[in-house]
Amino acid sequence: MYTIYIVMQLSKDKGGMALPYLKDYYYAAQIRSLVYLCDPQFRARCKEIEEGGSVGPPIQAAMADKKLVDSLTNKNNPRIKTTLKTWHKVVRKYNLKGAENVLRWCTYDIDFIPNRTDSIFKIWMEKGLTAYCCFIHNGSVKSFDDLKREYGLEKQDFFRYLQVRHRLNTILTEDLRSDILKVFVSSYKSGSVKRLMSRLHKSFQYSSKSNTLHIKCRWEREGDLVIPEDEWENICKLQWKTTTSHSWREFGWKNIMRFFITPAQKRHQGSGTNCWRMCGSDTANHYHLFWDCPKLLSYWHDIHDWGGSSSVHMDLGWGPEGCLSGPKYGAWTGSWRGASSPPGHCRGAPEQGTELPNRSERLSWAAHYDISPLSAEYRSSLCVCVRTCV
Repeated sequence: MYTIYIVMQLSKDKGGMALPYLKDYYYAAQIRSLVYLCDPQFRARCKEIEEGGSVGPPIQAAMADKKLVDSLTNKNNPRIKTTLKTWHKVVRKYNLKGAENVLRWCTYDIDFIPNRTDSIFKIWMEKGLTAYCCFIHNGSVKSFDDLKREYGLEKQDFFRYLQVRHRLNTILTEDLRSDILKVFVSSYKSGSVKRLMSRLHKSFQYSSKSNTLHIKCRWEREGDLVIPEDEWENICKLQWKTTTSHSWREFGWKNIMRFFITPAQKRHQGSGTNCWRMCGSDTANHYHLFWDCPKLLSYWHDIHDWGGSSSVHMDLGWGPEGCLSGPKYGAWTGSWRGASSPPGHCRGAPEQGTELPNRSERLSWAAHYDISPLSAEYRSSLCVCVRTCV
């Protein structure tokens, strides 16, 4: 049960159901104030009090450098102490050590030696050139001309720019693609981060080390398959995009995530491992029940023939990867030519001869009109074995 609960907390792209995780919401609530402090456009009385009560470096400059925390005059403030402590927990949990250096300020960075004797960097800070992320655009350091035009630097600041660029080259060796860091970087650059709590919680979900690859391995082992990781990610996404029905989405997710109890799993209860369809198989695992059962293959042949018909032009391919998991992205290859009407469960589809020119339109059409190989007939035929879930 705990494993399933962890999987359900993952984002939908990773195979989960995006179930809220209260501990992550607590973390988001605690570090939200740090994001607001990083926003130069944010104005509030509490921000003025916190910034005015500190003589040394600001809190947002010390959050990425524990050595600077000791120099804060208000470090014993319970609110600031709790916030920084929570941030350091987030850094450890999501492995941001080293990557968080992009949030350091060149004026106060202890590992940046030139700022110890050159006071011009404090003038840069007053002009808005604060954190190292302000020097970076699309993963590379901005040119000196761009910085001079954006922050009003002087020509004699060029050698200081070279010093900062040398420091940044060491920081850029770290992986800066963390969604958590992107929230802080967007606050520095654009400001006014909307729906901040939701964005922080989602960033925690995307940064989670948990995944559903162990479930993929079980499908591969039972069916002697080879499913690439990118294809598995597409399969997980597809369950939420090919229908507008919540019950279909939930069933598709349960099917792919092996949510249902099978006779093979009940063998320890003394009920045997024979297939409930009476096909004669004594290894009724997930792969057998949902795909390989002889009494189910005729259904899948009908689905495959329907997908390859001249009226649909959908390349399902023959195999569990295309039929059971759903059509691959870009499977729609044509239009409804030659069809007097779409299939019965697709009423309201484009008229005869209507072209679906690009992939995005084909996918949006499929999602709107409930196109899915998991039909009501197939789902009802499986209800006998899936009434109890683990």
